[in-house]
Amino acid sequence: MGIQAAEIDLEAVSDFCYLGSHISYNRNCEKDVKVCNVKVAAVFGKMRGVWKSNKISLRVKMRLYEFVILSTLLYSAESWPLTATSLKRLDGAITGGKEAY
Repeated sequence: MGIQAAEIDLEAVSDFCYLGSHISYNRNCEKDVKVCNVKVAAVFGKMRGVWKSNKISLRVKMRLYEFVILSTLLYSAESWPLTATSLKRLDGAITGGKEAY
């Protein structure tokens, strides 16, 4: 059953992407969590040189992790209706555990 606006039938869909967030009919945020985990892995990989560098202090690396990695992971997370599974994935991504993937 679609919606009609200005004499145009709009298709009803179960989910869609809006401003980078996946909106789901059943309010499931699993897709957003998975996408964020992939983005974090990509950013983390691009910063491999920083993580391996002996010239950058651990304190600076930790600050970079907080500002770059965690902000990427948690972007728009305040609007997610978290389930136990998605919370476990986020926690795994933050702590580097296998449950993130």
